[in-house]
Amino acid sequence: MPTVTFQRPAALIGLAALPFLWLLWSRACRVVRRFQHLSGGPASAAEPDRTSTAGANAARGALRLAALASLIVGLADPAAFAPGALSPASVPVVFVLDVSASMAARDVEPDRLAAAREAIAHLCSLAPAGRTALVALAQDAAVVCPLTADRAAFLDLLAQARTHWTGAGGTRLLPALRKARDLIVRDGGAGVVVLVSDGENHGESPHRILEQIRRDGIALHTVVVGSREGVKLEGRPTEGVITRAQPEQMAAWAAGGGGRAWAVTPRGKSLPMQAEELVARGAVRAAALQAGAGRPLSPYLYLLAAILLIADRLLRPS
Repeated sequence: MPTVTFQRPAALIGLAALPFLWLLWSRACRVVRRFQHLSGGPASAAEPDRTSTAGANAARGALRLAALASLIVGLADPAAFAPGALSPASVPVVFVLDVSASMAARDVEPDRLAAAREAIAHLCSLAPAGRTALVALAQDAAVVCPLTADRAAFLDLLAQARTHWTGAGGTRLLPALRKARDLIVRDGGAGVVVLVSDGENHGESPHRILEQIRRDGIALHTVVVGSREGVKLEGRPTEGVITRAQPEQMAAWAAGGGGRAWAVTPRGKSLPMQAEELVARGAVRAAALQAGAGRPLSPYLYLLAAILLIADRLLRPS
């Protein structure tokens, strides 16, 4: 049996007003009939006309309220989907993994990068049949793994991630987010981006790309790895440099991208445990529509409302 979902279910609250509108219409019709009776002569002569008018008014009122109900339901943006079409596995997820020098810090066990890899593997497990991609983030950005349903291949590439994988230097977030967005847009436009990083950014602000991602209907989640207190890096050329995680910055990026913020810190992990937390219903719905597994119902409801209003027009007394 098809499943019907609503993109804007809050619009359905308007249906609660229909009984009150019906009462107002009925009262207005009684007032008009009383006025016509008082101004139209004896009751016996006017009775047949009043009975006919009352029936027409009731029919017109029902048609108008039915048209209004169709418009309200249409504004809620319903769509019908084939059985099994609404699955989180239908939504592609692009992981942006920070592989800059700061991810070698050991304020989480065994180090930030290893903890980040474990976090990504956990998130992948929430949608075992889904398609995933991997973008490496540092001074430069590179698509390490394009969108694929081959989970074993994805995890194998993930396990190979090392610092300086895409060049030495500071972290530049903007190019990596652009590549992640492009992967999803080319795939159809519905998807999720997960940024896994300590939150350091030495490039320009990602504010504009975050706005674009949100307008595209793509959700950006973040996972911050590390501690606020920070730790000194070991090994050349960054030995002695203190690197601190930026949870507030990561949370702000998630908010700007319409997603959620999670964390892996020395005090523990805060990661989603259900696929619905990673892939929102809106993204699942959009992916199913783009795949042709669903049909929007609003156009049919608007057409029905127009037909009902035409019928109301035909019942109007000449």
